Amino acid sequence: MGPTASGKTQVAIELCRRFPLDVISVDSALVYRGMDIGTAKPDEATLRDTPHRLVDILEPEDSYSAGDFVRDATAAMQAIFESGRTPLLVGGTMMYFRALTAGMADLPPADADVRAAIDAEAAERGWPALHEELSRVDPAAMEEACSRISSSARVGLYGCGREGLMMRRVLFELRRRGADVAGQNIHAGAMWQRSGGNATRST
Repeated sequence: MGPTASGKTQVAIELCRRFPLDVISVDSALVYRGMDIGTAKPDEATLRDTPHRLVDILEPEDSYSAGDFVRDATAAMQAIFESGRTPLLVGGTMMYFRALTAGMADLPPADADVRAAIDAEAAERGWPALHEELSRVDPAAMEEACSRISSSARVGLYGCGREGLMMRRVLFELRRRGADVAGQNIHAGAMWQRSGGNATRST
């Protein structure tokens, strides 16, 4: 695991030449076909010589979450083990890797209707009003949500308000179930990655 263009692929290729290993990509960009620029995606010759699972499996408009990755990576690892080989996880999306190795909170899936309702209310009342409401109703959820987004997004009420409202719903559900919220592997920022919200089930 490491940053883009740090030499992970070359090391993986060398390892695969010496040992019975099969590569599983741990990269949120490489799952998409056509995402070849700025991602250090292995070229076609490399992929033919050393196949990488979970590369070029989706179209750019498709959604893919950390939960989807855990499902697909787990299935791939099982198939590799059953073939008598060993899976080699290679990539730089640490959220995926952590979800796979540390587990995920058992949260409900994203609700498009709830999100649409929040956006509609924000359009009518404005994000400052919703931000104020969340801070008043559940200040702990607001603080948690704002602490999980980037500093650049934190200054905007859009990011803080929208994510905070969704986190409020998630944390409320966890508390209702009697879960130890502080002990859960929750990353609110993942809700708004390219997955379109599907990561709320697994982050």
